Amino acid sequence: MTDIQELFRDAWSAARAQRRELEATLDEAVRKTAGRLGFPSRDDVAALGRRLDVLSDRLAELERRSEREAG
Repeated sequence: MTDIQELFRDAWSAARAQRRELEATLDEAVRKTAGRLGFPSRDDVAALGRRLDVLSDRLAELERRSEREAG
């Protein structure tokens, strides 16, 4: 490997590392800002989705029971 290739590889590797660090910093800033503004987090939305699934299952069961009792 030539010196230029090695220099380029090192620079490319450093740039990728800086990009990952910048993305992590931005992600954290967005997460904090969203929290301060009262936006739900990804975990909050996922938990709500799970609760809706449980409620939907319960409602479906109640509908089946009602149909059996009426029929």
